[in-house]
Amino acid sequence: MYHGSDPAFAADLLKEKKQDLYSFFRSCGIVTRIVGTGVYPYSEEALSVLENILSRTEALGVRIRNNTPCVGIRKTASGWEADTGQWKYEADRIILAGGSPASAEHGKESVNTYALASSCGHTVKEPLPALVPVVLQGNVFPKWAGARARGKITLLADGEKKLCSEGQIQFTKYGISGIPVMDLSGTAARLLREGKNVRFSMDLMPEYEDREVAALLKERRLFGKGILPEKTASVLKEVPFVTEDPEILAGRIKGSVWEVEKVRPMSEAQCASGGVPVQEIRKETMESRFEHGLYLCGEMLDIDGICGGYNLSFAFLTGILAGRSAAHD
Repeated sequence: MYHGSDPAFAADLLKEKKQDLYSFFRSCGIVTRIVGTGVYPYSEEALSVLENILSRTEALGVRIRNNTPCVGIRKTASGWEADTGQWKYEADRIILAGGSPASAEHGKESVNTYALASSCGHTVKEPLPALVPVVLQGNVFPKWAGARARGKITLLADGEKKLCSEGQIQFTKYGISGIPVMDLSGTAARLLREGKNVRFSMDLMPEYEDREVAALLKERRLFGKGILPEKTASVLKEVPFVTEDPEILAGRIKGSVWEVEKVRPMSEAQCASGGVPVQEIRKETMESRFEHGLYLCGEMLDIDGICGGYNLSFAFLTGILAGRSAAHD
């Protein structure tokens, strides 16, 4: 469910501490329910989570300064100092919880919280878009735009299988999107940056064997009708060459391979991969290994998860650890 410098840390944290997450929600007045494999606010409105947390924050007397970017932090004889350019705040502890470039409002530049971590000696793995649609090489994709189909996507790098994900695939004018594509997109972006040849193999009938698909097509006069969306079928018939042969078409349904040109920009991403390696923080407390009294959490760290609330869970749980540790230290 996780990628990055230590996926096991994120997965174990979710397994071991999820009850802390439920307790935190309850303390904020948020009632939860399980829908499928996910945990949702009972209202199923994301805004209610934000409003309840802000209400709890206000009740606790926490002061929030909006539109006040922190441009620098430094260690002092008595603790820490945070500089906003207009005012300097003194603090016993500092928690860096600035998210990633993906959390910036569209069209606005995000505050570079990674630079604050770097100023304290931390390394930063370049942030790249994750949970984002993918652009494929070619000019046929407007023909299948708007279609949807369930299937399995396998990520190949220099011909080697890396990851796979299954779910509803959305066909776009530039390539593909949907949960299985987005789950693989962060790794694809990283591999492209490394100069790898990245391809997606698409199986649109994962429940069937190749021979079974070929047999189904031989029984039918119209390819795709009742099996695939017509728009998707029309592209598969034409790429890489026009054919009506059932055996060839079955191979394309079960394993058409598409070269990845790039992923969509950070402004369209739900999160980012990269950040400060988890090895540079104390996992029990989220405190920096380089500076006492400095804590990092959430997307500041080199951990990113698949769709389904895994990034939010990691952010909440590491935030809880950092907050408790900073308060009790």
